[in-house]
Amino acid sequence: MNQFTYKTFLSHHISQIKKEGGVAINRKLRKLPVAIMWLPIIIILSPIVLIIRLIKPIVWIRFGYFWAERIGHFVFDVEYFLTEKKLDINPQRTFDLFFYDGKPANNFFGKLAKRYMKITSWCKPLYITNRLIPGGSKHTLLPAIRRMDSRDKKLLFKRIKPQVSFNHEENISGLEYLKMIGLKGKDKFVCLIARDSAYLSKNHGKLDYSYHNYRDTNIEDYKDTVLYLADKGYWVFRMGETVHKTFDISHSKVVDYANSKNRSDFLDIWLMANCFFCI
Repeated sequence: MNQFTYKTFLSHHISQIKKEGGVAINRKLRKLPVAIMWLPIIIILSPIVLIIRLIKPIVWIRFGYFWAERIGHFVFDVEYFLTEKKLDINPQRTFDLFFYDGKPANNFFGKLAKRYMKITSWCKPLYITNRLIPGGSKHTLLPAIRRMDSRDKKLLFKRIKPQVSFNHEENISGLEYLKMIGLKGKDKFVCLIARDSAYLSKNHGKLDYSYHNYRDTNIEDYKDTVLYLADKGYWVFRMGETVHKTFDISHSKVVDYANSKNRSDFLDIWLMANCFFCI
C-alpha cells in the first residue's frame, strides 16, 4: 500500500468505529480469525500478484469489490462504476475483476451486474493480496461507497443514460405482471418505500442495528397520500422485501406488494426502475 492507500484504509475503519462504536469494534474483531486463515493463501498468491504488476504495460489487471449487502449502495456503486467507465473517467484498456463483499441483498441484481462485469469469488484473495503488498494502488478498485459515500457528487448520471438495463424478456415479464393485477397500457404507477427495521432484523439479526431505528417510518402515516394518488388514477405499490406491518387500504389501485405472493427479487428492481416516480 502507498501512503494514500494506508490513509484511506485507516480513515475508513476509524470513521466506522466513531459512527457505530462497539458494534463496529465487535464486527472487526470477529473478522480477525478469518484474516489469520487467509495468510497461507496470501503467501501463495503473492508471486501471481507481483507478475500481474509486471505485465501492466501489456495487460492492466485491476481488482475491486461491491458491498452487496445493502441494496442502495449495491445498485448505486455498480451503476456509478459503469458510468465512470463509459465517460472515460476510468481507464478503458483494463481487465477489471470484482467480487461481492457479503451476500447480495437482491439476487436478481447480483446476476444482472454480472452481465456487465467480471464478478467472481476467486477475485477476493487476489484483491486482499494486492492490498497487502505495497504499491498496489493502480491495481485496486474501490467502490463508490468508499470513495464518495455512494453519492453522485459530480452529477455523472445527468450526462448519459443508465448503463444497466433489462433485456426484452425481462421487460415482457414485468409488463405481464402489471397486466395481471389490472394495470392497462397507459396507467402510471408509483412506488412507496417506508423504512422499518424488519429487513435488518431478518437478514442481519446477529448484529445490533437498533441505532438505525430512529430512521424508521410508520406505513400508516402514508395513507392520505396514497389515497390521494390512487384517486387521481395512479397505482401505488408499497415496496419492501421484509416489513413489519401490512398496508391495509381498501382501494383497487393500491397494492401491498411487500406482502404479496408475487413479490420477487426481479420485480423489486423492475418496478422501481419503471415507476412514474417513487416515494
